[in-house]
Amino acid sequence: MKKVFLFATLLITSAFLYSCTCSDNRNSNRDYLDDMKNALALESTPMNIAPEVDWDNVDLSKFMKYEGFIGDEGITLYYQSWNERSDELKDSGYCGFLSPKEAPFKFPMKEISNEPNPGGFNHVILEIYRGDELYATLEGDIQGRGDGFNGTITYVENGEKKQFELMQKY
Repeated sequence: MKKVFLFATLLITSAFLYSCTCSDNRNSNRDYLDDMKNALALESTPMNIAPEVDWDNVDLSKFMKYEGFIGDEGITLYYQSWNERSDELKDSGYCGFLSPKEAPFKFPMKEISNEPNPGGFNHVILEIYRGDELYATLEGDIQGRGDGFNGTITYVENGEKKQFELMQKY
């Protein structure tokens, strides 16, 4: 019965949309049809595309800065907790970036999970991107009482895992 009702609704909607495009009053119906497409997200491109973040112009004083090593490579990581993020960062899903000390690159990070623990740390999972592609997944504990951020990074390309140890810098 539900399938019949769904089919009937689809048929009536299709007939209505067709009549809107074929009537003599095309301009006002075309506007209405465009409004309906927008309301139903029937556009050819997705509506909620995250804006790119210009990391060179972000106020880094509001970020926690961590320095240390992933394997043998020196890195700096800037991370911002959810309640400190700007609307732009909340909309984009980004929480900061990772930058190798020997290169001027900035790899944006998105927070996938942040679970507080009564032991005084948060277990976080961050995705690191190179351009639009997922580059690595960083999983570790941010210490609330010790300023450390330690865990494992897993590279998507080859599945390689490395330990990281970072300390917050003030």
